[in-house]
Amino acid sequence: MKIPKTLKVGGITYKVIKRSRFSKGDSKFSGLAKHSQATVELALDFEDVPFDIQKVEECFIHELLHCVDNIYNNQKLDEDTVDRLSQGLYQVLKDNNLLKN
Repeated sequence: MKIPKTLKVGGITYKVIKRSRFSKGDSKFSGLAKHSQATVELALDFEDVPFDIQKVEECFIHELLHCVDNIYNNQKLDEDTVDRLSQGLYQVLKDNNLLKN
């Protein structure tokens, strides 16, 4: 999957930022959508251990769903629902060879 540098959702252009990791206080996150700043941040490692590319790709889809939910659904999806949707969508895309670079 090619993760873009920007992502347009409903007229809002989000900047996609790949970073080594989040700060210690945010270490539980592997990604974060900041709607007020129009950014999607993706961590590439956790405690100096690189994430597998599959983890980064699924995380990108997860944060993309948060952006779509923010724009079109008034943030009505809870985190568990976004987790299940992103994992399911990633599995379908991967199993059907739709994640080509």
